[in-house]
Amino acid sequence: MLLRDLHYDKLAHHDFAWLEKKHPNDLNQIKNYARLTAEIMPRLLATLRDMITDLNRSPAPPLAFVLQVGDLVEGLCGNEGLATRQNTEALAYVRDARLGVSFVFVKGNHDITGDGASAAFASVFHPFLTEQARALTPATDEICSARSTVRTGHAKFAFFDAYDRESPDWFEAVAARRTAEHFFAIVHPPSSPPAPGPRGINSPRKKTGRNATNSSNSSAASAPSSSAATFTAATPSPAPPRAAASPHLPSAA
Repeated sequence: MLLRDLHYDKLAHHDFAWLEKKHPNDLNQIKNYARLTAEIMPRLLATLRDMITDLNRSPAPPLAFVLQVGDLVEGLCGNEGLATRQNTEALAYVRDARLGVSFVFVKGNHDITGDGASAAFASVFHPFLTEQARALTPATDEICSARSTVRTGHAKFAFFDAYDRESPDWFEAVAARRTAEHFFAIVHPPSSPPAPGPRGINSPRKKTGRNATNSSNSSAASAPSSSAATFTAATPSPAPPRAAASPHLPSAA
């Protein structure tokens, strides 16, 4: 089950003095995502829960997990304390939805936008992702980086950190060692055409093309992404877990 950008947000998550100084052009976007969080996201997750329940009643293999492909939160909080609060409340929101399956995600640019956001991503999201991955595969190592892998059934999923210069070498090594019948690469920004950056890594400062932004101060681009994920996989043979199904769900992006 696939979800795009969610941009979970509340106005209380932001230092508005910091925003006015650093990102004055992003205030309307923040207000809009806070509204979507309140008005749209409850229905979105309720619909998702109902779909998962219906799918898992069928005789087909059960749904393995929900895959959210970056920008789980809006970011731009202004300090590590507020970013930690936003991340923690976003995960509580996901838990309260009681989806009945694991919930995993890749790093998006908004997830690390703003002072202290990267530290908050590590302190809040890494333990959660470890927990969710171990629910799928108990022997999974502790996740200490946004570069990670999840294995379930005949499939392996590689979560690519598009904002880390070491990711291409990591990914090449993971791909070379793969033994799973199906191999999926998950990345937040569009992978074609490649954005400027070392060896195709997207610059966390701005995006090109349909993801362009006028902001020049952010540590990650502040425009919402138009695309969510790129998958590459071997031609399927025996039915793999239905982890990458893409239903037409309402989106808060």
